[in-house]
Amino acid sequence: MKRFICLFLSAVFIFESLNIANAEEQIKEEYYNINVEFSDARSETEQIQIMLKNNNIYINAEQIAIRLGYKIAVNDEYIAVYNKEKSDNVPYSMTLFYFDSTKIKHMIFNRFIDYEAVYQSVKNNEGAWIPLEQALLLMNSSYMIYDSKLLIDMPEKNIVDIYMDILKENKKYQFDFTEDIGLSETDLSTMAKASFLVQQLNGLLKLDGDAWIQAVNNLSADNSAFDKKYGQKFALLFCTYSDDEFKEEIKVVKDKLSLFNGNNALAKTINALDKQQIDTIDNLKKQLKEIGNVNSGNLAQYNSTHKALETVYNQDVVFNGMTELYKSVQAELKNVTGIFDKIMTCAEVIGYLEEFINQDEFAVQALLDFLSDINLPYNIPLEMKRGITDYTNELKSNIANYSAKRYLDNNYAKLISKGLKLSDVLPTEATLMLIVWDLLSENIPFYKEGISETDSFMLELYSQIFMSDAFINYQKFRNEVFDNNSSLSPDDLYKITEYCYTYLKSCYINRQACLGTLTESTKQKIPNLIKEQEKINDEIAGYLVKLKNASTSNDNLCYGFLPAENDALLKEYSNNDMIAFINEYVTKENIFELLPEKFIFSAGAGGWHTEFKIKTDGTFTGNYTEQNYYAKITNIIEFNGKFSNVTKVDNYIYNMKLDYLNLVDKESIYKDGWKYEYDTERCPYGFDNASEFMIYLPGVSVTDLPQEFLYWTYGLINQKELKTNLPEGYYGIYNVQGKEGFVGRNKDY
Repeated sequence: MKRFICLFLSAVFIFESLNIANAEEQIKEEYYNINVEFSDARSETEQIQIMLKNNNIYINAEQIAIRLGYKIAVNDEYIAVYNKEKSDNVPYSMTLFYFDSTKIKHMIFNRFIDYEAVYQSVKNNEGAWIPLEQALLLMNSSYMIYDSKLLIDMPEKNIVDIYMDILKENKKYQFDFTEDIGLSETDLSTMAKASFLVQQLNGLLKLDGDAWIQAVNNLSADNSAFDKKYGQKFALLFCTYSDDEFKEEIKVVKDKLSLFNGNNALAKTINALDKQQIDTIDNLKKQLKEIGNVNSGNLAQYNSTHKALETVYNQDVVFNGMTELYKSVQAELKNVTGIFDKIMTCAEVIGYLEEFINQDEFAVQALLDFLSDINLPYNIPLEMKRGITDYTNELKSNIANYSAKRYLDNNYAKLISKGLKLSDVLPTEATLMLIVWDLLSENIPFYKEGISETDSFMLELYSQIFMSDAFINYQKFRNEVFDNNSSLSPDDLYKITEYCYTYLKSCYINRQACLGTLTESTKQKIPNLIKEQEKINDEIAGYLVKLKNASTSNDNLCYGFLPAENDALLKEYSNNDMIAFINEYVTKENIFELLPEKFIFSAGAGGWHTEFKIKTDGTFTGNYTEQNYYAKITNIIEFNGKFSNVTKVDNYIYNMKLDYLNLVDKESIYKDGWKYEYDTERCPYGFDNASEFMIYLPGVSVTDLPQEFLYWTYGLINQKELKTNLPEGYYGIYNVQGKEGFVGRNKDY
């Protein structure tokens, strides 16, 4: 029995030891640098550090947060990623990732909400590490796997972030004659009475019905006729584009299309596909879809780059109905080469149509919902409300007649046939046909020569009342939702957004109406003040264009990464795509162990060369020598350095960074009639402007090697052996910025 017990205990001990060993093996942390292309520098490759632990993928919190425009604060309990300053893109935000825990606290508007992470955040000697996918989403970013790198979107403000901008700077967005222009209450009262009188007298002379009704109503101190008249004018301006909004919409479409142009990774592949002479939409669609197949995981659905790609090959906006559009203008597209270029020309038209229609429909419905809401305090005169409601319903019944869609429907073929870019033409040609207004120009639909100032002033008085009510209603409902509602449903947020849009559009109209009242002599006295007010309206126009993308289902994360989306992520989470990406493109072996010890840089002639010896840890020592036989002087630059951040591009090419390069200072010596002079002022030849290096392994295709590298192989590699591939036994190291190439050779060859 004793023997049995001993054997049993031994077995238990061995089993436990194995478990401990397995546990230790499981918690091993591996660190890699991956190639990244950020959306604000699409043609540049950068590197971000990740950590692999228990098959979970982490990103260096400090590195990614700072690159995306945030700040960080770290203690023993958590790392905070935050932004407290107003920015064009980076939202006001704060997210706390708790170490050794799945606990996350994320601020939405003005309150912290508890989130659960897909796996625990980690703090170790190498830094703070947070779940890659989830962290990007919480920072209003995301990624797409593409080719040998990640495409990471820079943060963009979502709709909730606009609420915060208004909270922080509401005083700026609201407009007040006395504060912003400097009029006294007495001046304001005098202008109001004078404008009312001018408008009434002019209306009587022009046989304007509203003016005659108002003249009768004056006997009973009733302003209802003018209330209705200016309610209608306000509705027209509210439901149609201002010049500033129009320009913002153009910018939005141009930004979307920019993904497919230039030197970024996506554009290069698209252009390569186009050169294959794919001749039908269906074939191109199939090819493009293959690009997206690598992103089968959850993150692709949130990534703006991936969604833009889907728009080209899959979405209704382009391909359903595109075929007919394409056929109708195909004859006019002779000057455009490539099926993709032709499609993108048509896609531009459709992109504008979609943006314009969304704007029109959202604006009309937002105004109607606001007027019918029970929360409305009703400082707005009843007849003004009726005038707005009636006119808005009229616009709603035939919105296309008041839309930019009308212009594009009638003119896209003509514009394409002329080879004109719509984005260049629309700001000039379209404004002649559309109800796109500017109270400082003759494009305003109710402009009347000689009385525009008084007309605008009356409009300003009425829009001031509307603006005040709109703000109260927006603020009330916003506070109710964020103070009492833990779920933050998209339906509630959509309602807030409608109210927010209504308030900001009334601020815009009010400010424009005020500027329209100013005479030329007044404008000349306060040019800086006018520019400041116009700049504020430009900012508001940008908000209005973003707000109209609101949805009742949080499409495209228009409200940010809400708790409901986080719950869905926890259920559906998979990092298979990223693991596959790391296995294929991120080097796990020590590439330096594969390389020959010595590399040489030389032209194959002359009395100079540079050589260095590299160790398995990436450190190296070397020297540059240059001999002057006539003077019997050998100039020497002795140096040491280190390569690091190695990433795999493909099976034959690796990328690495120069960590540091130091020059060694030595005393000059005389030996055998020669002077050996050490130089510490010059950079060793071969390391000029050195930062990024490429490693080329035997077998790499010559077509993948830069011509500048091939130039430096003369005298070091038999050129007959270099016709198709880098010969067996030969390795290359190429200084990308300096365009200088080193060659190494195994001893066996």
